[in-house]
Amino acid sequence: MARHPNKVPTHNFTLVLSGVADLTDALADAVYEAGCDDALLGKRHGVVFLEFDREAATLPEAVLSAVHDLESVEGVDLLRVEPDDLVTASEIARRTGRSRESIRLLSTGMRGPGGFPPPVHSLRGQSPLWRWAEVAEWVDQHLSDSRLAPQEWESAAFIAVLNCALQIHHLVPSMSVMSALWTSMNRWQEKKITP
Repeated sequence: MARHPNKVPTHNFTLVLSGVADLTDALADAVYEAGCDDALLGKRHGVVFLEFDREAATLPEAVLSAVHDLESVEGVDLLRVEPDDLVTASEIARRTGRSRESIRLLSTGMRGPGGFPPPVHSLRGQSPLWRWAEVAEWVDQHLSDSRLAPQEWESAAFIAVLNCALQIHHLVPSMSVMSALWTSMNRWQEKKITP
């Protein structure tokens, strides 16, 4: 995310799509016409995605506006939003500007104030996973030398909640709770951007 005085920040994020098998001119035109002219349409590992550089006051505002634009593209559904909430120690190191060894020492309590969030997956494996929202909040509270944007953890929590809602929608598409979840997400966003 770039920050300039008196300029709306630009947020980088990716919408991973479902219901689309290939990149076509028709898809590119439909996405562009829907208002996603600030996104790069691509395909990697068989997955079609839109990588955005969207201007908005906050990351949640940028993501919700992109999701709203995408809803008008027929036959395209949103699978998830990246950057993902589940992260390895290496990814934590990259996002915080620290070394992997520094993160290992912090996560084991051998350095720092302690209380680092526990991993949530692969506890016995070689590559445990943490929730980025939890780690970002801990970093914000305990490490003054972090390069994280202010309130990064709030944006991370928003993406985590949105991806949970999307996962529920894809697993149980008939659940009427989805409209309530979307309404709640929009209300949460309105509260965050209201001065």
